[in-house]
Amino acid sequence: NTSANTEIRELEKKLAHTKEDIYCANDIAMSFKKIAQQALYLWQADSMKHQENVRVAIIGDFSSGKSSFINSLLGENFCPVDVAASTSSITTFKYGDVKRIFCMDGDTKREISSDDYNKLVTHQGKSGQKYQFEVFYPFDGFRDLELFDTPGFNNSNNNEDEKITLQKCQLADVIFFVFDINKGDI
Repeated sequence: NTSANTEIRELEKKLAHTKEDIYCANDIAMSFKKIAQQALYLWQADSMKHQENVRVAIIGDFSSGKSSFINSLLGENFCPVDVAASTSSITTFKYGDVKRIFCMDGDTKREISSDDYNKLVTHQGKSGQKYQFEVFYPFDGFRDLELFDTPGFNNSNNNEDEKITLQKCQLADVIFFVFDINKGDI
């Protein structure tokens, strides 16, 4: 009987140590889980800091209403519109506390007026040269996105329009296709 009691006490001690080991392993697992959750949270927070705005390209045939759509977002007739192909260059709209327009020509970036923008961005502009434009505008919708106004497609008078539109599409995260419902096709 004494021998059986000794064995039982030894087994109880081993069982107590095993329970301690299990609790310790459980504590380690819980600590690891918390560390992993914190690491994930920090990684996500860091990713959010470096996340760029969503880039949206507005595309469609010439004179399908791309610039008119942007004008309706802005609540003013900012982009020139015409029945004939009007937009000849890419304009990138971004958020800014005040309206500012920049014209980029190669490595040169200069601020321009709205009148100069309206002349330079169109096919009817005097120079016929292609520019890139950057517009900072106090529209809250631009806080998390950049909007690309493009010349569009199917301008038989200028096949460069399609080329620069497709190039800008490659940089977009989202493509918003505008078409004239009165034409009945895409």
